[in-house]
Formats: sequence, structure tokens, C-alpha cells
Amino acid sequence: MTILNDIIDINSKSKLSIKSLSVFHSNHTKNMAQTQYRLADVQARNGKLGAPIWIVYKDSVYDVTSYVDQHPGGNDAIIAEAGTDATSAFQDVGHSDDATTILAKYKIGEIVEEEKKYDANGKKKKKVVAAKDEGTGRSCLNTVTCGLLG
Repeated sequence: MTILNDIIDINSKSKLSIKSLSVFHSNHTKNMAQTQYRLADVQARNGKLGAPIWIVYKDSVYDVTSYVDQHPGGNDAIIAEAGTDATSAFQDVGHSDDATTILAKYKIGEIVEEEKKYDANGKKKKKVVAAKDEGTGRSCLNTVTCGLLG
């Protein structure tokens, strides 16, 4: 409620209207609730047959359809990544901070939690793989011992 109280103080000093306050509230709450997409949703937006062009960068989804022709590196670079996770390609090129700022303007949502590849800090998640039972009937200790003894 601090934000709301601050706005009310500003409102009394600068005579902002209630309409301004409600627009602020609606924009603020809209940004809090991100639309979530599956990777399959992104794959369907690959620019083919007139489809929009969506890409993923660090688990965020971007609709870059209107930006493709403005891209300084040419439209081929974006079209090649259309409908995919473009994180590696974006980082490999060494984009500037300005490029990241421009990209943020096209954000439309996030990948669903169970398909995310990055943690909240933008670091790649480590995959946990279960050990496969070889079905030999021997324990791990027996396998190691037999391997050492020949």
C-alpha cells in the first residue's frame, strides 16, 4: 500500500486525476501477472505461412514479428531462430545492453515453470538425472570391486 499512499500524496500535490491513478494501477497489475506459454506454443510461431515470430530468451517469450525488419544484423538472424529458444544465439553474437533493452520491449510472457531452463537469477538450471539400473543384479560395490579385480 506504500505505492498507493505515495500516489495519493502526489495526487494531492499535483492534482492527478482518479483516472490517472486507475491507469497506473491497471498497468502495474498487468505487469505483475505474466502470461505463460509452453515451448510448443513458441514453436508454432515460427514465421512460416504468415505466422508471427516468437523467440525465447532465458525463459521469457518475445513476439519480435514487428522488429524483424528493423534488426541491425538483418532479418535472417531472427528468422533462423524463429519459434525456438534463441538464448545461445543471442549470447553468442555478443549483443549490447541496448539490444537487451530493445528486446525487453517485445516481451509477451514466460515459459511455463515445468519447461523453464533458467533459475530466477538467469543461471542455467542443472539437470538431475536418475541413475539407470543396469539390471545385472549386482550392487554398485560389487561392480566396482569386480572392475578392480578384473
